[in-house]
Amino acid sequence: MKKDYNSKYSVIIADDDAGCRETLKSILLERGFETYEASSGSETIHIVQQYHIDLGFLDYQMPDMTGLDILKIIRNINPILQCVIVTGVNEPTVADWARSLGALSLLHKPVRLDSIFETLDKMLNHLENLDIN
Repeated sequence: MKKDYNSKYSVIIADDDAGCRETLKSILLERGFETYEASSGSETIHIVQQYHIDLGFLDYQMPDMTGLDILKIIRNINPILQCVIVTGVNEPTVADWARSLGALSLLHKPVRLDSIFETLDKMLNHLENLDIN
């Protein structure tokens, strides 16, 4: 079932794997999100500096820096940007670091569709609660 978010929100998809980016992008576009793509950490940071971004899906292993490094930097640029780390690495310390840096969740590759929707709901609820306060 296609869930339509009627979204006014923008999302950055940061992953060095073009196939992963395209898959997530098509899911988000079908549901009304404005999407931006980045294949490196530096490109992600540049986009976040140039555009208002609400949500982020950050790959943990990028060519020039980790998703955690990216998260540290972009949270200084936009403190309310809601991010999740997407990873193929199964290390408990990655999840701990991600949470300590403000990531709302950690998604393991391959990412299931229902996990994407659950994560989007969590990210949007958190963002909307920040807008209220």
